[in-house]
Amino acid sequence: GVVLHGGMMPRGDEQTSLDHSLAADALDGKLHLYPGGQEPDYGIVHRMEVDYNLLIHRLSQHDWGYCGTANPDHVWSQALPTKVGEYFAAGIPVIALNCPPVKPLCDAGMGIYLTDVRDLPKAAATPTKAFKKAVMHNRSRFTTERAIEPLVELYRSLGG
Repeated sequence: GVVLHGGMMPRGDEQTSLDHSLAADALDGKLHLYPGGQEPDYGIVHRMEVDYNLLIHRLSQHDWGYCGTANPDHVWSQALPTKVGEYFAAGIPVIALNCPPVKPLCDAGMGIYLTDVRDLPKAAATPTKAFKKAVMHNRSRFTTERAIEPLVELYRSLGG
């Protein structure tokens, strides 16, 4: 199934972009949720795992990781969500809905990019074998460790 880890709010919350009920509804209520705070009133809610290694193991038991929002929102267009790296650490591809920073990763074969929540069931039913292979092959390209040496050199050049 499809899993969402992190912040989420109950159905109808209009103060944040963390109401994921439309995604859960599109998946007939079968969106697996590991809430990072308040428990939502939709989907299949699991106890939040505070042991990070165990969390990655639990995420790995799902087919897809989900991120984004049914309605485009500036919050989801600003930065790569941490949860995407956690999904990749777990070896699972991502389904990104209206989350432009994740599109290049999807274009690299590590997930599916959507702009319409109605496409979520079809994406969730897509076989994951090729996507998981791409995640395992490419995930190291998108780590801090990969970029740290150029960053260190930049800092050294600025320090004179």
